[in-house]
Amino acid sequence: INAEYMGMSYGQAKVVLNCNKDRPLTYFYAGAIAGFVASIIEGPVDLFKTQLQAALLKSRMDPSFKPEYKSLRDCMKKIIQVNGPLGPYQGFSSIVLRNVPANATYLGTFEYLKNYFGKGSTPTTPQVFLSGALAGVMYWAPWYPLDVIKGAIMIDDIHVEKRKFHGTADCIKKLYAEGGVGRFYRGLSPCLLRSMPVNAGLLYTVDTMRRLLGLVD
Repeated sequence: INAEYMGMSYGQAKVVLNCNKDRPLTYFYAGAIAGFVASIIEGPVDLFKTQLQAALLKSRMDPSFKPEYKSLRDCMKKIIQVNGPLGPYQGFSSIVLRNVPANATYLGTFEYLKNYFGKGSTPTTPQVFLSGALAGVMYWAPWYPLDVIKGAIMIDDIHVEKRKFHGTADCIKKLYAEGGVGRFYRGLSPCLLRSMPVNAGLLYTVDTMRRLLGLVD
């Protein structure tokens, strides 16, 4: 759902900004807008998913642990009961902080490289794949620390008085205290290894479908 929502917002942003090959930076701006819009949907979805995953992991590690949630519906209900209608947006600022630049470099890099390789014509299949793979790297590599921060806030307790982190700045400070700069890069290598082929295939498919539907910029 979030991918579709972001795709729609990116398409609309490109129209509004009149993105074209002669103005490559406009694709980065459109990606940033799409990242912000997608965050509105991703925020609650990511929180529910992360909270349920954390409860499941704790249950497996400690048989005596009693999870706070019994189901997705129960998770949604309790988060809203505890923190009100804005409860699902726990850590929203960290999501925006990560999604806006990540999607700007992700989509902007793909469009720029695709147009660069094509040199005024349609890029070849290997060139589109390579553009997608490198875009995947630019989605994660520069912004991975921000994703670590976002994940830490998402997994934190829904009860304010029980939370380990009190805001993004406090989270950065405490994560740094745990392991220095390296704490923000744990898991980056496998993430990049997965991201390159996945995004190469994903963006190639999207680009091919857009051409078949006559939606090429």
